[in-house]
Amino acid sequence: MLNVIPDRKTAIEIEGQMKRILRDLGNPEPPFKIEDALYLLELDRKYYSCADEGFRQEVIHRIKVAGKQLISRPSLLGEVISKADLKALWLPDSKQILIDQNMPPLKHRWAEVHEIAHSVIPWHKQFCLGDPAQTLSSSCRIQIENEANYGGGNLVFLGERFKLEAADYSCNLESVKTLANIYGNTITSTLYRFVEQAHDHLPMFGVVCDHWFDSNIVFNAQNPCEHLIFSESFRNRFSNFDQHQAFDLIRGYCSQRKGGLLGEVEATVLDDNGEAHYFRMESFSNSYKILTLAVYMNPIAPQICL
Repeated sequence: MLNVIPDRKTAIEIEGQMKRILRDLGNPEPPFKIEDALYLLELDRKYYSCADEGFRQEVIHRIKVAGKQLISRPSLLGEVISKADLKALWLPDSKQILIDQNMPPLKHRWAEVHEIAHSVIPWHKQFCLGDPAQTLSSSCRIQIENEANYGGGNLVFLGERFKLEAADYSCNLESVKTLANIYGNTITSTLYRFVEQAHDHLPMFGVVCDHWFDSNIVFNAQNPCEHLIFSESFRNRFSNFDQHQAFDLIRGYCSQRKGGLLGEVEATVLDDNGEAHYFRMESFSNSYKILTLAVYMNPIAPQICL
């Protein structure tokens, strides 16, 4: 999945909503404390399980579209959640955030701020209580999910603070891990933010993918990269670069260890005019996924070419 940043007008409005929260919290130091935001916004956080019949009975009375009951059978709710891969829900009428208790604890933090963003972005409520055609549209859902991700990122990375601080760090995975520790976020979410904001003049891309060599994982060769992250300057010059090119590069130099640094290399990538540019790539495994950071560099002899 390629990272998508909202258009500038939308981004500015979302940033404004998140700045108000941070200001009302006294512009806190990292790491961002989600409990403080929940208290400020009077949001109730609960945990659920799709297998819990009581949960289904409770929620079907709250999920409505245009004032009409959207889900008439409790069993259907489980199907909807499973098909949409919902790990968290925001119920606007009861001001509740529901988190899937089966989700790994490290992912709770991102799910919670994602739902907080839904709750404060003014136009998101209409997609829960608005026109069914809009609400159920795939493209519409992707758009509002991207907006919630953008808003949540602004909270846990404290608005402009991360961008200013990250600019003082070298462009490598060690910096990403250090900043993840400072801000109390996962390495994956920090990689996203680093690529998108750390050095906005520098073309960079990031990749999150599975261990293709692990027999316990069902690897999807058609979509080998779970996340493909472009900086704005990379997107503007290398728009034809895709996940298959990225994965071929990664597979060409990575060792098959399950943890730690898997390798690094200098590689070339062709820009939209067909000209070659050099990138320093390094990959790291957190035991669950392979994370890769690629940074534009001065011309040197490449070891891998596309």
